[in-house]
Amino acid sequence: MNTLLKSIIQTCSVPGNEIDLRDLLIEEFQKYGKIHRSKWTGFYCAHKNNSKKKQTKIVITAHMDSPGFIVKDIEDSGELTIISLGGLNPSLMDLRQVKLRTKDKIYPGIITLKDKDVTDRRMATYKGFFGFLSEKDAEKKGVCIGDSVCFDSPIVEMENNLISAPHLDNRLGIFSLLNIAKKLSNENLDCNIYFAATDCEETGGRGAKILANMIQPNIAICLDTTYEEGRVKMSKGPVLTLADAAVLLPTTTRDSVGQIAKENKVPLQYEVYNYAGTDAKDFKDVGDGCLTLCLLIATLNNHSPHEICSLKDLESTKKLVCSIIKNHHKLVV
Repeated sequence: MNTLLKSIIQTCSVPGNEIDLRDLLIEEFQKYGKIHRSKWTGFYCAHKNNSKKKQTKIVITAHMDSPGFIVKDIEDSGELTIISLGGLNPSLMDLRQVKLRTKDKIYPGIITLKDKDVTDRRMATYKGFFGFLSEKDAEKKGVCIGDSVCFDSPIVEMENNLISAPHLDNRLGIFSLLNIAKKLSNENLDCNIYFAATDCEETGGRGAKILANMIQPNIAICLDTTYEEGRVKMSKGPVLTLADAAVLLPTTTRDSVGQIAKENKVPLQYEVYNYAGTDAKDFKDVGDGCLTLCLLIATLNNHSPHEICSLKDLESTKKLVCSIIKNHHKLVV
């Protein structure tokens, strides 16, 4: 398994506190172009061969954050009161191994659900045990209200190129973004390319709206994860979203993407939702309309400490995105 992918998965990056992952990514992306930061945590990398002479702007984007937790209070006992950020099922969060990210240090610990009968994630409250003996002890060791807590489950490599790990939503998208930037690094294409890493997708999508306004793209390709269910299967290639809460593609666009996939011998799956969405919602309405494609990787146990994916889908996603970029003139609305 790729060591960079391991580092990306294991870096704490909850909504609103993507700083550690951002810094890791900027170090990698600066090899491929110029970095432009927003006033929040998000940033984008403009391909080194971009020029003002090229008319079409294409952005490939993925969000840096994963669902996690934030410290609400420090109790007299040294235990922490914690609430969730992003869509987490409280019934699956009891007795979970986590890590607390303070300003200067990481502390391993365990969270437990305070009220076992709660079903609404917005009302769920957790106790965090990190070995602190009192409120004063926790504060002395740098713990502050607002600190981040994320899953600390192991990465498990299984048969048939499958892995189990936390935070695959959306570290798979982020790693694919880097893979695509590397693949295109020496290409001089007939369009300008931007690689965008957004923040806060799991809590409303602040970062996508900002970067969309900064770049003003004509075409956007949003990389994210989705659920293995129905016809959608792991190891069977990227999944093109035809309809969800963020986008609704014309059948002509569906068919043109399908044709590009076929011509380049890339497997392609399709999904239709009537709920949830991605960062696509903030790219599709830019300017006079931005042709926006969601290309997702199928996973099991989404938004949990033990998400599962096939590494084969990373390679086919990279190949399809690069093929779409090189054939963007074939996209039809």
